[in-house]
Amino acid sequence: MKKYIFLVLIFVLFGCYSDTINKLETFSIQIPLLFAGPFENRTAPDTSYDFTNLHKYPEYRDNKDRVNKAEILQLNYLIDSLVYDDGTVFDPKTDDLEFYHIRYTLRFAKPLTGNEQSTNPDDFIPDDSLDEILLGEFKDVKIKDYYREAKHILEVPEESAKAISDMLKIKPYFYLYTEYSKVKGQTEEYIKFKIIKAKFDLILRLEVKL
Repeated sequence: MKKYIFLVLIFVLFGCYSDTINKLETFSIQIPLLFAGPFENRTAPDTSYDFTNLHKYPEYRDNKDRVNKAEILQLNYLIDSLVYDDGTVFDPKTDDLEFYHIRYTLRFAKPLTGNEQSTNPDDFIPDDSLDEILLGEFKDVKIKDYYREAKHILEVPEESAKAISDMLKIKPYFYLYTEYSKVKGQTEEYIKFKIIKAKFDLILRLEVKL
């Protein structure tokens, strides 16, 4: 009986030791990726996009050769200002403008010139060999609820997170698309906006080998 307990104790201690060693072999870095995504002189429904290259972040550049895993965890969104085509500024106290949805997708890019570290979007094009990945969707978006309120967070679906993680290690540059639906009650085919200025950020977590 004592021999059995001794063997179990060795197994438990070895397991704890292995877990500790594994944790010591890597460390995590979280990087907020900030986007502006201006929706200028556009109509609803329509889509705008923003581009980023992780090489512009020193946290990525300093560790890129040791990245074991790269995960996009969540997306946070707020509307900073909205102006209709006729120059009328949105007033959340009196205006009940509501979109059916605002949807976010990600598409990886590929460099045109071979300069993978360029942060100029003109040096890249969408990589059509890879599928667009759904990050998430806000539904029934009442502008007054999102107006300068940074409390609306989308968790990235597990399947999307895995697809992104698999590619980010080798393609750290991508487009983020924002799709605005029709406005509820919209009778015209399109409604024109002079600008919808939004702010949103993605949280990127890098697991780095020591």
